[in-house]
Amino acid sequence: MARGMQMESVAMNQAQNIIPRLKQLSGLERDLRQVKETSNAGQSLATDIAALRELLPTAILAHHDSFQRRGKSSIAAVVRGICRGCHLALPRGRVNELQRIPDDLSVCDNCGVFIYLADEPTPHTEEPKTKAKRKATSTKREKRPVAFAVPKSSPTH
Repeated sequence: MARGMQMESVAMNQAQNIIPRLKQLSGLERDLRQVKETSNAGQSLATDIAALRELLPTAILAHHDSFQRRGKSSIAAVVRGICRGCHLALPRGRVNELQRIPDDLSVCDNCGVFIYLADEPTPHTEEPKTKAKRKATSTKREKRPVAFAVPKSSPTH
Protein backbone atom coordinates (compact mmCIF):
# COMPACT_ATOMS: atom_id res chain seq x y z
CA MET A 1 0.00 0.00 0.00
CA ALA A 2 2.84 2.39 0.82
CA ARG A 3 4.38 1.63 -2.57
CA GLY A 4 1.16 2.71 -4.36
CA MET A 5 1.04 6.01 -2.49
CA GLN A 6 4.70 6.61 -3.29
CA MET A 7 4.09 6.01 -7.02
CA GLU A 8 1.10 8.40 -6.92
CA SER A 9 3.28 11.05 -5.27
CA VAL A 10 5.96 10.64 -7.95
CA ALA A 11 3.34 10.93 -10.72
CA MET A 12 1.92 14.09 -9.12
CA ASN A 13 5.40 15.58 -8.85
CA GLN A 14 6.02 14.87 -12.53
CA ALA A 15 2.73 16.53 -13.54
CA GLN A 16 3.66 19.62 -11.53
CA ASN A 17 6.94 19.87 -13.44
CA ILE A 18 5.62 19.24 -16.95
CA ILE A 19 4.06 22.67 -17.53
CA PRO A 20 7.15 24.67 -16.43
CA ARG A 21 9.42 22.37 -18.43
CA LEU A 22 7.24 22.68 -21.53
CA LYS A 23 7.28 26.47 -21.22
CA GLN A 24 11.05 26.41 -20.87
CA LEU A 25 11.43 23.98 -23.80
CA SER A 26 9.25 26.14 -26.06
CA GLY A 27 11.27 29.22 -25.12
CA LEU A 28 14.59 27.50 -25.81
CA GLU A 29 13.38 26.18 -29.17
CA ARG A 30 12.15 29.67 -30.10
CA ASP A 31 15.56 31.10 -29.18
CA LEU A 32 17.31 28.38 -31.20
CA ARG A 33 15.36 29.34 -34.33
CA GLN A 34 16.69 32.89 -33.98
CA VAL A 35 20.38 31.94 -33.84
CA LYS A 36 22.53 29.70 -36.01
CA GLU A 37 22.78 26.16 -34.69
CA THR A 38 26.48 26.03 -35.53
CA SER A 39 27.32 29.02 -33.33
CA ASN A 40 28.37 28.61 -29.72
CA ALA A 41 25.04 29.97 -28.51
CA GLY A 42 23.17 27.58 -30.81
CA GLN A 43 25.14 24.58 -29.59
CA SER A 44 24.55 25.58 -25.98
CA LEU A 45 20.81 25.91 -26.61
CA ALA A 46 20.73 22.53 -28.39
CA THR A 47 22.43 20.92 -25.38
CA ASP A 48 19.93 22.52 -22.99
CA ILE A 49 17.03 21.39 -25.18
CA ALA A 50 18.31 17.80 -25.27
CA ALA A 51 18.71 17.71 -21.48
CA LEU A 52 15.22 19.13 -20.96
CA ARG A 53 13.65 16.68 -23.42
CA GLU A 54 15.06 13.77 -21.38
CA LEU A 55 13.04 14.95 -18.37
CA LEU A 56 9.71 14.92 -20.19
CA PRO A 57 7.58 11.80 -20.86
CA THR A 58 7.57 10.54 -24.45
CA ALA A 59 3.80 10.99 -24.87
CA ILE A 60 4.13 14.66 -23.93
CA LEU A 61 7.10 15.07 -26.27
CA ALA A 62 5.20 13.46 -29.17
CA HIS A 63 2.34 15.94 -28.66
CA HIS A 64 4.82 18.81 -28.38
CA ASP A 65 6.74 17.74 -31.50
CA SER A 66 3.57 17.51 -33.59
CA PHE A 67 2.92 21.20 -32.89
CA GLN A 68 6.58 22.15 -33.45
CA ARG A 69 6.58 20.51 -36.90
CA ARG A 70 3.72 22.84 -37.86
CA GLY A 71 5.57 25.86 -36.47
CA LYS A 72 3.21 26.30 -33.54
CA SER A 73 3.69 26.40 -29.80
CA SER A 74 2.51 23.37 -27.85
CA ILE A 75 1.64 25.30 -24.71
CA ALA A 76 -0.51 28.36 -24.09
CA ALA A 77 -1.70 30.41 -21.16
CA VAL A 78 -5.35 30.90 -20.33
CA VAL A 79 -6.03 34.55 -19.53
CA ARG A 80 -9.52 35.67 -18.47
CA GLY A 81 -10.94 32.39 -19.72
CA ILE A 82 -9.41 32.70 -23.19
CA CYS A 83 -6.80 30.31 -24.60
CA ARG A 84 -3.81 32.24 -25.93
CA GLY A 85 -3.19 29.45 -28.45
CA CYS A 86 -6.44 29.80 -30.41
CA HIS A 87 -7.91 32.95 -28.84
CA LEU A 88 -11.22 31.22 -28.15
CA ALA A 89 -13.08 31.21 -24.86
CA LEU A 90 -12.98 28.07 -22.76
CA PRO A 91 -16.08 26.81 -20.98
CA ARG A 92 -16.41 28.18 -17.44
CA GLY A 93 -16.26 24.69 -15.98
CA ARG A 94 -12.91 24.12 -17.65
CA VAL A 95 -11.51 27.40 -16.29
CA ASN A 96 -12.80 26.53 -12.81
CA GLU A 97 -11.08 23.16 -13.11
CA LEU A 98 -7.80 24.90 -13.96
CA GLN A 99 -8.22 27.11 -10.89
CA ARG A 100 -9.09 24.19 -8.64
CA ILE A 101 -6.26 21.92 -9.83
CA PRO A 102 -3.54 24.25 -11.18
CA ASP A 103 -0.88 21.51 -11.47
CA ASP A 104 -3.05 19.22 -13.59
CA LEU A 105 -2.05 18.78 -17.22
CA SER A 106 -4.89 20.03 -19.42
CA VAL A 107 -5.41 20.39 -23.14
CA CYS A 108 -7.48 23.07 -24.89
CA ASP A 109 -10.69 21.63 -26.33
CA ASN A 110 -10.45 23.95 -29.34
CA CYS A 111 -6.83 23.86 -30.53
CA GLY A 112 -5.28 20.95 -28.60
CA VAL A 113 -2.36 22.78 -26.96
CA PHE A 114 -1.41 22.19 -23.35
CA ILE A 115 -2.98 24.96 -21.28
CA TYR A 116 -2.23 26.49 -17.91
CA LEU A 117 -3.85 29.27 -15.95
CA ALA A 118 -1.77 32.43 -16.26
CA ASP A 119 -1.10 34.58 -13.25
CA GLU A 120 -3.49 37.45 -13.85
CA PRO A 121 -2.61 40.83 -12.43
CA THR A 122 -4.92 42.10 -9.74
CA PRO A 123 -7.24 44.88 -10.87
CA HIS A 124 -6.29 48.41 -9.92
CA THR A 125 -7.92 49.71 -6.76
CA GLU A 126 -8.05 53.23 -8.12
CA GLU A 127 -11.39 54.86 -8.60
CA PRO A 128 -12.45 54.94 -12.21
CA LYS A 129 -11.81 58.19 -13.98
CA THR A 130 -14.90 60.26 -14.53
CA LYS A 131 -15.81 60.82 -18.11
CA ALA A 132 -16.67 64.29 -19.29
CA LYS A 133 -20.39 64.68 -19.55
CA ARG A 134 -21.64 65.10 -23.04
CA LYS A 135 -24.49 67.28 -24.03
CA ALA A 136 -27.55 65.11 -24.27
CA THR A 137 -28.59 65.02 -27.87
CA SER A 138 -30.92 62.70 -29.55
CA THR A 139 -29.28 60.36 -31.98
CA LYS A 140 -32.56 59.12 -33.35
CA ARG A 141 -33.69 60.43 -36.67
CA GLU A 142 -36.96 62.20 -36.81
CA LYS A 143 -39.60 60.47 -38.81
CA ARG A 144 -40.51 62.40 -41.90
CA PRO A 145 -43.81 61.96 -43.64
CA VAL A 146 -43.48 59.86 -46.72
CA ALA A 147 -45.02 61.34 -49.80
CA PHE A 148 -46.56 58.79 -52.07
CA ALA A 149 -47.19 59.59 -55.65
CA VAL A 150 -50.84 59.03 -56.40
CA PRO A 151 -51.32 57.87 -59.93
CA LYS A 152 -53.57 60.12 -61.91
CA SER A 153 -56.52 58.37 -63.26
CA SER A 154 -56.76 58.65 -66.98
CA PRO A 155 -60.11 59.54 -68.43
CA THR A 156 -61.69 56.65 -70.16
CA HIS A 157 -62.70 57.18 -73.72
